[in-house]
Amino acid sequence: MKNKHFADINFLLKLIISLMFLAGFFIFCYPFIADSINNYLAQQQIQSLDKLNNANQRKNTARLQKLFDNNKKRTAENQQLGISPIKDILGRSLKNVAAKDQSYYTKHALGSIFIPKISVSLPMFDTTSENLLEKGITLLPGSSYPVGGKGTRAVLLGHSGLPDQRLFTYLSRLKTGDKFFLEIFGKRLAYQVSEIQTILPTDLDALKIKAGQDLVTLVTCTPYMINTHRLLVTGRRVPLAKGEFDQSKKNVENFQTTRLYAFIALGMSVILLFAYFLYRQLAKSRLQIRQTKEERQ
Repeated sequence: MKNKHFADINFLLKLIISLMFLAGFFIFCYPFIADSINNYLAQQQIQSLDKLNNANQRKNTARLQKLFDNNKKRTAENQQLGISPIKDILGRSLKNVAAKDQSYYTKHALGSIFIPKISVSLPMFDTTSENLLEKGITLLPGSSYPVGGKGTRAVLLGHSGLPDQRLFTYLSRLKTGDKFFLEIFGKRLAYQVSEIQTILPTDLDALKIKAGQDLVTLVTCTPYMINTHRLLVTGRRVPLAKGEFDQSKKNVENFQTTRLYAFIALGMSVILLFAYFLYRQLAKSRLQIRQTKEERQ
């Protein structure tokens, strides 16, 4: 009886330790798993948008022309900045808005952005709010629409350091010469990083339109988790080589899918190992009980 008591205590201690290990493992992996799931959902949203664009090519042409016209109007009204008056970049100017349904995100869907160097593949939205920033990359209100054209600068904002999504967390890894790609209502554009700056959130001079240049500036908070400054990665438009966009998009999407499957496989493996441990311990406990009974007989 005494041996059985000690065996039960030993089994219970092992079970508690194993459960603590299992809980710790999943707590540690949560940011990576959540990010992978959110990226997978982002890919689904991008694919849905692609299907809509393919089915409405005539409508997309009209939408693009409207954005081109808006860019000309904005540039003419404000050649200095090309952006509306705001307090700062990616900061106090944002307002919390009530929770939105899917129609809100569909209404503001503008296109998608792909950054092969850091495996980013995210939807883009035509304005900025906290809701939209949690789902993808947003356009700074008043800046040029990212459809190309001389005398334009689109400013695209993205969070970094969120617990469940990477978004622009690794934007600092980009170097001069790296490329990123945009797709807006079926129109595809390539940009090559030409300038990287770290500025204060109130330094809007860094976002001025430059005469004759076609620019896109990616913006996020820096330093990581401190967020006192803003990182600006500016790309100048370059010709899009044949097949370059499709290959870059495919590589990023494949990375995101493989990453998700890898985390699922890892999680399942840990759960199976835990189940096997329980099975072995229970079998060992039953064997000890049987041996004790046989010794008594």
